[in-house]
Amino acid sequence: MLTAYDCVDDATGAFFGFGGCSTVINVFEMGCDAAMAGVTVGHECPVSCNMCPGECGNGEYEWDETGIPGGGPDGLNYCPEDIPGCNLPENHVFITETGTLQYNSSDASGIYGFQVYVEGALVTGVEGGDAPSYLANVQFNECADCDPGVTSSVVLGFDTEGGNIPAGSCGTLVDLTLDGLATGLNTGVDGNGNSRLTISGEGGVDLGYGYGDGSSMPGCTDSSACNYNADATEDDGSCTFAEENYTCTCGGSELPCPSNFEFNMTTQLASYTFYEVTIDGDPIANDDWVGAFTPHGFCVGAVRVDTCGDEYCSINVFGVGNGEYSQEYLSWGQTPSFQIYDASENIYID
Repeated sequence: MLTAYDCVDDATGAFFGFGGCSTVINVFEMGCDAAMAGVTVGHECPVSCNMCPGECGNGEYEWDETGIPGGGPDGLNYCPEDIPGCNLPENHVFITETGTLQYNSSDASGIYGFQVYVEGALVTGVEGGDAPSYLANVQFNECADCDPGVTSSVVLGFDTEGGNIPAGSCGTLVDLTLDGLATGLNTGVDGNGNSRLTISGEGGVDLGYGYGDGSSMPGCTDSSACNYNADATEDDGSCTFAEENYTCTCGGSELPCPSNFEFNMTTQLASYTFYEVTIDGDPIANDDWVGAFTPHGFCVGAVRVDTCGDEYCSINVFGVGNGEYSQEYLSWGQTPSFQIYDASENIYID
């Protein structure tokens, strides 16, 4: 049996009469799967064909090694100690700047789907990895709801027939081709409060994966800051905080809004248009706000005057959605009430 220690070309000498492996492969241009004189080229020329058995535990990722328990679909050798990604903390993912999305899963659950937002580069293709081997669909698109000027792509993997990556697997989740260099994955939430980094178990259950390679990760570690990073292990002094009487964000955007006007978006909405908004007969100022409320006092939409057009102002008002946070939002047939926030006086006016 061929081992990593005695793997050599011209293993039996069958090709000596033709000039050896070098001539058969480079001159005759025979492929490694082809046969010559009744002998498979790859078996006779394992070094040139990169078919030498790997030596598990030597720190080198060989072609016949895998992080899939049981060897995976190709029956490879299970050797997580040599596989990049298997050294991540359990239930974590990490992306290299060239687009290799690595993962390390626990024994608790297989991976039935995933959603990640790659930052700093646009995804242009999918080349390989464990996800395409087990999940029928791996797709990518440019991020449609990211803030203006942000370069980001969303990558989705799923299987409608229940296909999944086995529990306890690790290695490369998916190899992506990029236009640019990746700076990381988005670990924040979208406008509906849903995590942008989701690795799913059976039934779509979020498995709560973290991001990082286990090394020191600089970032904002203050949970009260607007840019708090739950994965950061070392505070780098970058924390930013909302101004007094304001929140960090408003309806999923990066625009801070008055504390009483904080809301979340849902898929149910209506738009109200104002042609004139005044306080004691005077037009409100550009930094003043208009907020919409339910009969029970929940804010369901807000707009700052300087983001409106010259002739009118529209405010999107949101209804009951799927999330628990929105169960007290407007229902069909309900009419919102409106408040003005006077920024110069720091007061709310009904």
